[in-house]
Amino acid sequence: MRELSFGDALNRAAAYCSGTERCRSEVVEKLRRWGVEEADIEKIVTRLTVERFLDERRYAEAYVRDKFRYNGWGRRKISLMLRAKEIDGEVAEEAMQAIGDEEYEEALARLLAAKAKGMKFRDSYDRNAKLMRFAAGRGFESSVIYDVLKRI
Repeated sequence: MRELSFGDALNRAAAYCSGTERCRSEVVEKLRRWGVEEADIEKIVTRLTVERFLDERRYAEAYVRDKFRYNGWGRRKISLMLRAKEIDGEVAEEAMQAIGDEEYEEALARLLAAKAKGMKFRDSYDRNAKLMRFAAGRGFESSVIYDVLKRI
């Protein structure tokens, strides 16, 4: 694999970031795969941040919104995934504020109702246990799951 020059790597990284929101760790990983030297990686990431191709806050907000609305993830799972992507905890918490409590519970209720339709269960205890495990796997907090299950 031929080594990329600084300018080529910067241009490719800018194109990579302009297609969709990216976080710093994704860009660093991609630059390493392209064989860019560590010293150049830091310069490229700094330049992309200054030129607003990279913005951790904007990335976190988009990530939270998309994973909640389209993937049906709960706050715990989103938070863990943001941490895995090395997003600052304060930035992640700020982005999580976009999910309102009422909207959160409504989304969970819709998710559980849809799941319950296709399930087989012996009794209400079995049904609730299966739904609790399902929702917990999606990253919802047990107290919220319990409250929603009592309502539906």
